[in-house]
Amino acid sequence: MTDLAEGIDWTGTSEDMVREVLAQGEAFLQAQFQSALAADQRATTLASILVTISVAVFAGALAVWESVPDDALYAVSTIAAVLLLAAASAAWAARPIDFWYPGMRPEQWYDGRNEKLVDMLGGASEDVQFRIDENETLMGGNQTAIRISFVLAILSPIIGFIVWRAL
Repeated sequence: MTDLAEGIDWTGTSEDMVREVLAQGEAFLQAQFQSALAADQRATTLASILVTISVAVFAGALAVWESVPDDALYAVSTIAAVLLLAAASAAWAARPIDFWYPGMRPEQWYDGRNEKLVDMLGGASEDVQFRIDENETLMGGNQTAIRISFVLAILSPIIGFIVWRAL
């Protein structure tokens, strides 16, 4: 694997090849961006659903407060709290973050406008790879948060049952 911190020697590489490398990198970055947007939408939807269910469960517990044994109320309240934690984890996955978008600003090319085009396109390709790597790191962290959310949501009734049996 090439060490991008050192830069790549694009000498002898055809312009067509460098353009293709850049085009493929831009296409990947665009697909990555669309995938991240879809993941944010899923996380936002999950967070809103889990908050709604949590509030409904807690409101139901309050509605029957006087007619249900305390241990059952604690268990149901625990379920609501765990669902709320799951919602918070999903919301964390959908939080606004700095993300590298496809394309470049024209000003990024100004200083090198008199350089060899192959070198400039090669440098742009290296920049796109850097962006892809940074985005993957961010997306991986958000993926972990959404997994935690799903696990908590799935375990919430089990945790509530354990609380009920423990009391």
